[in-house]
Amino acid sequence: MSIIKRAKVERVEHYRFEKDRKTEKTTHFIGVSHAKVGLVAIEHPSVTAKPIKAWDGKVYAIRTPEGGKFELTDEFIQELLSLA
Repeated sequence: MSIIKRAKVERVEHYRFEKDRKTEKTTHFIGVSHAKVGLVAIEHPSVTAKPIKAWDGKVYAIRTPEGGKFELTDEFIQELLSLA
């Protein structure tokens, strides 16, 4: 949120946003270099391919993760608590 606030008054590196013409909704893009780790995998999920039939009859194999256990990092929990 601080990056978005800063971007209103100054140019911020690795940040851009786009506004959809039809819906007027804004999407914010923040570079990975500014990201914080929020989850750590305790047990990695398995990836399986599921067939999905589209409206036109075509069949696509979509890879989806199944299972796995994740844990929030302490840094991310502190960040969430500071928002309140």
